[in-house]
Amino acid sequence: MKKTILLSFALFLGTNLFSQTNTGTATKKSKSTAGSGANSSTNSAPACYAGKTWKLSKVEKFSIAADPGADQKDDMLLLNIDGTFKMILKGVTKVGDYTRGGWLNLKPRDGSEALPVKVESCDGTTLKVDWRDGDTHNHFTYTAQ
Repeated sequence: MKKTILLSFALFLGTNLFSQTNTGTATKKSKSTAGSGANSSTNSAPACYAGKTWKLSKVEKFSIAADPGADQKDDMLLLNIDGTFKMILKGVTKVGDYTRGGWLNLKPRDGSEALPVKVESCDGTTLKVDWRDGDTHNHFTYTAQ
């Protein structure tokens, strides 16, 4: 009985060690390729949205697209190449820093909550983003000015 328990323990321990080794290899692979894609950090080359002023042109909620409302008519987004931004969101101006990638993390300097924004597409003249407001996805379309 002791041999069976000892053998079971050895197999269990060996299996755990083997699976940890493979996980480490996969982690190393993903780290080495992390900087090569569109979702890389602020040290990457500027994306097509950087260095342009974007004016809000469409708002989509629950798959219903509409023109910006009265409180959003002057909304804009300026993403500078140096990682700073200026925006007007529902008439309120905010400035701060952002990190680039598939997700933009806009951090206002006034200490207010950071705004995570997912870049859905950018072709140089149109920028489509997903602003999350709690569980609600707001798809905003901006036009380059």
